[in-house]
Amino acid sequence: SWWQRLISEERRDGGRDPFAEKYLNERLCVVSPNNISIGSWSDRPLFVWLDRDKAIQRVEVYDADIEEPIWDDDVGEGTEDGWYVMELPNLTLEPGKTYHFALRLAGEEGHANAADRAKFGVYSAEDAAPVSAALEAAGLTGYEANLETLRFFADQSGNRNLKEPIYFLDFARILFSMPASAERSTYINEIVNTYCKPQSEELPNIPLG
Repeated sequence: SWWQRLISEERRDGGRDPFAEKYLNERLCVVSPNNISIGSWSDRPLFVWLDRDKAIQRVEVYDADIEEPIWDDDVGEGTEDGWYVMELPNLTLEPGKTYHFALRLAGEEGHANAADRAKFGVYSAEDAAPVSAALEAAGLTGYEANLETLRFFADQSGNRNLKEPIYFLDFARILFSMPASAERSTYINEIVNTYCKPQSEELPNIPLG
């Protein structure tokens, strides 16, 4: 399934990704972006992470070609169960370009190093065109915070081969924009149970969508 592709053993085995090694557990778990699925159809991705201990104090965004952050902000209040959702205000992301998202713990100074950065970006117009056409055919804009749009991005990910884009960042953007519901809670619980695990743990086969 596309969910298993996202959490592939190749990327999770042996602690190969220092970002995941630090930020992939049941207390502190970065969902979007995550250094595994890094592309977004939307130019307005959400930053989503679980921080049960309120350890993160600041977030930063870097242009991959520039050392200084192009945006940073202090972390506000999360939800009662520890979820944090932030968006980029008034910052235009260039399609096809790579950016870095960084979380900063209390007491950390200076610029974020590689272990504290997750890559992300907006798909180029060419890569995004098939999904844009499919959205139009389905009568969707890609921004409706509802189950229909959520399932659309799940289906788009599941219909593509291993060399083509996975739309997990768009799935997460819609999921964490939706109002509270039983279905939304089910998806979020499955993310925690299947994704927010240390790299050494074996993952269950729980497909979404």
